[in-house]
Amino acid sequence: MSANQSLLHLPEEAALCRDPEDTNDSATSRNLAIAWINNCWTKHTACSKSALKASWIPRRLLRIKRVGPSGTVVKLIDRNQIEGQPAYVALSHRWGNSDVITLKSATRAELEAGLPLDRLPTTFRDAIRVCKWFDLEYLWIDSLCIIQDSPADWLRESHTMKAVYNHAFFTIAAGAGASDAGLFVNRNPLAVMVPQVETSWHNIPNRRYCIVDDRLWLRDVDQAPLSQRAWVVQERFLSSRILFFGATQMFYECCESSVCESFPGGRAKCELGWQPKKLDHRDTTPMKAWYAAARAYSEANLTRYSDKIVALAGVAEMCQERLQDKYIVGLWKKRFIAQLCWEAYPQGHDRPDPCIAPTWSWLSINGSIKFDERFELCGQPFLQILQVHVDLLDEGAPTGQIRSAYLRLKCSLKPASWHQVTKHGKMDFRRYQLSCDGIDYTDYSADSDHRFWTNVDIIPTTQILDTPVFLMPVTRVKYGIRTEQVIALVLQRRTSGTCEYERIGHITVGPAVAEKLFMQRQQELQTLSGVLEGILQYLSLSDDSAWTRIPQQEIVLV
Repeated sequence: MSANQSLLHLPEEAALCRDPEDTNDSATSRNLAIAWINNCWTKHTACSKSALKASWIPRRLLRIKRVGPSGTVVKLIDRNQIEGQPAYVALSHRWGNSDVITLKSATRAELEAGLPLDRLPTTFRDAIRVCKWFDLEYLWIDSLCIIQDSPADWLRESHTMKAVYNHAFFTIAAGAGASDAGLFVNRNPLAVMVPQVETSWHNIPNRRYCIVDDRLWLRDVDQAPLSQRAWVVQERFLSSRILFFGATQMFYECCESSVCESFPGGRAKCELGWQPKKLDHRDTTPMKAWYAAARAYSEANLTRYSDKIVALAGVAEMCQERLQDKYIVGLWKKRFIAQLCWEAYPQGHDRPDPCIAPTWSWLSINGSIKFDERFELCGQPFLQILQVHVDLLDEGAPTGQIRSAYLRLKCSLKPASWHQVTKHGKMDFRRYQLSCDGIDYTDYSADSDHRFWTNVDIIPTTQILDTPVFLMPVTRVKYGIRTEQVIALVLQRRTSGTCEYERIGHITVGPAVAEKLFMQRQQELQTLSGVLEGILQYLSLSDDSAWTRIPQQEIVLV
């Protein structure tokens, strides 16, 4: 066995893939998919049952219409032409060849008249076949249901993504390739079968085990080409049910189940490398689901940076309903102080210009981030939030695009400067350290529990390295039973002589730093004045009084 495999005891009634076929375009796969979704529909209380009797349908749908004994066309239908609210399926896919037909002003009449299947890419044709498995005649595909050359239509429809995917009976995810790659694959049946062995284990004789690939779900679903698209993070999060067509087999995910052709009856989630990403999943909470979605979204790719806010708006809208909280450009009002302490992880991304989000929001950078869920806030914050200003592009879309945003704060600012340690790599947190009060903190970041850990949002340019920066203490935190630490943001003045600042980094300061400084100064100076100086430096960053001694001032953080 490899390092990514483990033995799992199999009871006699265990559901495993017994006789896989050399393709998932088969009656066996079809019946399995139908069984998964029917089981969810009839037995899963946590899964939404609003989809089949939806109170809402998209503005446009594709109607799958049979023509003659074996022909099929798809017609673009406006919802005012549809009686009632029929069930529909949504497609999550990667756009492929630019020659593929899309809904535009010039093609609208053709699509409304009806398009033969041979005009559609393979993935769309396969999705229509899957709809037929369930006798469903309506399908939603973004490229064929949103007018691609109308900015107004695109903006209006992008604000309905929460409803589109949440109300769909299920979502088909084309995981393995682009729109011309198709859903169905030819495969080696052995790639789907789960190897079994009979062996003794410790003091238990002759039991049957299967060899489980611990990274199956992670590799074939979470890291699939489709899952690297930022828009798809939202589509997966919002969908009640997802039928995922991977590189070798089908996977199915809902709020209570995660199954695949290898394990059609399901296994423990951790055994397949799976983590809950759905808001209503029984193994998570709304805030944990938000953190997971934000992390996955930040790691995914966007073709257009200008979509950064709107491509997450549906997730934010749904979380806002569950959390009963106010959304503020990637952060939440009730947890605003703690969430200001997000980290670029790994550090050193880029911040596009012009930026579509304020620098205090993680949406301002291109790259992965994390929120530390482990720490508890201790005592009062070091700053006061006097005003949160967000100028929305559309007042009716509070989770959507913005014109501008800023914070007016009353806070302390401690002057500092960057110090670049070239022996460390660009992604190493030790590469960009700070000097403060004439002290170089480079050597005090190795202790993972009590550290001076500098984390940069964007890779500092030569200009930034030569520019004074400021440490703005935010709060004191505690990790379980560990010693308390101070979290501060690294700011840079936007324009000389103004009170406007930008966030460019984040630091964590622990008491071990101060202790080492004290010992260093005592050894270097060996005088009473040296000891006194060491005591002052001990207090310089890790003690509340060090920050509160600095006169507070009002600033604007943009």
